[in-house]
Amino acid sequence: MNCFTDKNIIPIDDILKDFLGKVFCYYEELLSTTKVYCKQWNYTKSVGWVLKIHDKKKALCYFTPMENEYKIGLTVRENKRLKLLDNTKVSFLHNSLKNVKN
Repeated sequence: MNCFTDKNIIPIDDILKDFLGKVFCYYEELLSTTKVYCKQWNYTKSVGWVLKIHDKKKALCYFTPMENEYKIGLTVRENKRLKLLDNTKVSFLHNSLKNVKN
């Protein structure tokens, strides 16, 4: 469950570092890897605060902070999903890609 469910507490690095603990370094790596993309914290009542990483048009992924862990939701366009399903190098993703909700 997201640890940032209070609309008034926006996740900033100092707070995230405390909640993410040892996995904070992976959050920093995600930010570094996606530095050319826009990043925007959004709040929803059902999920809480989620970081959207996007190219101003489409989302690349969503980062949900949790206590000592995090969840990343990837967005894959249909044409890319079909290509990934044909790629044997990512066969470990095939079940997830087959069961994707549109």
